[in-house]
Amino acid sequence: MPPLFDQILDTGGNVLDNNYKTPYGIQMNIGVQYELKPGLVLTADYVRNRGVHFNQTINRNRIGAADSLNVPAAQSAMAATFNKFACNIATTSQNVDCMIAKGRSISDFADNGLGAGSGVDGFVFSGGTANFRGIGIISPIGLSLYQAFAGPAARRRWTLGPFKHVTTNITYALGRFESTGTDQTFCRDQPSMTGRRILRSGQRRPAAPVWLEFPRGSTVGLQANAATRVKSFFGQLAFPSVVYRRADEIFFSDLDGDG
Repeated sequence: MPPLFDQILDTGGNVLDNNYKTPYGIQMNIGVQYELKPGLVLTADYVRNRGVHFNQTINRNRIGAADSLNVPAAQSAMAATFNKFACNIATTSQNVDCMIAKGRSISDFADNGLGAGSGVDGFVFSGGTANFRGIGIISPIGLSLYQAFAGPAARRRWTLGPFKHVTTNITYALGRFESTGTDQTFCRDQPSMTGRRILRSGQRRPAAPVWLEFPRGSTVGLQANAATRVKSFFGQLAFPSVVYRRADEIFFSDLDGDG
């Protein structure tokens, strides 16, 4: 019987890479402040956070990679699909036109093996070793970078009519986050073997909190604090989202053909 490497991993487990490296992050913040006049201060800061070695899962068998195509098996899968839908007419192009006319799609071919999966299970894009299924290795290869410009921040404190100690703080932050995975806590993303997928996102966050102190008597005083913050979009992926998570997924989102 052919070896089934992941017959236990089918339940969701993976193998930990023995070349483990401890993940860490480096954060730096550099900025300047300038007091225009008493109580009014302008601030500008640059923030940078670099994350290294967080875990990501790689399929070392490269299931679904374009260069693992078994051509004879693919031809058999196509012929079986054409026969199933009575489209085995003449040339391949005519047969495909027949499938389209009947409302069929690439998913019907994948159901007959023309998709990503183990050769043991009859799939034609079976990775580096057809006798294995997926070989999920949890590896410390994750990288991330957050950069942001914060400012100009303006702080001011003054008396406004009957109100004492009125304080305003107007800030603006423009940030950008890049990562090889969508989640740095769990191993949910599977980067490619030839190049790492990048998650990019940007945010703009203006904020304007106001704090003031109401007039008060000898024993009772009231204070009020209001904060307003506006957030822009978040989470723009630089690679297409997964469509079906089936054998035909390689035809939808695997643009570089690495599986």
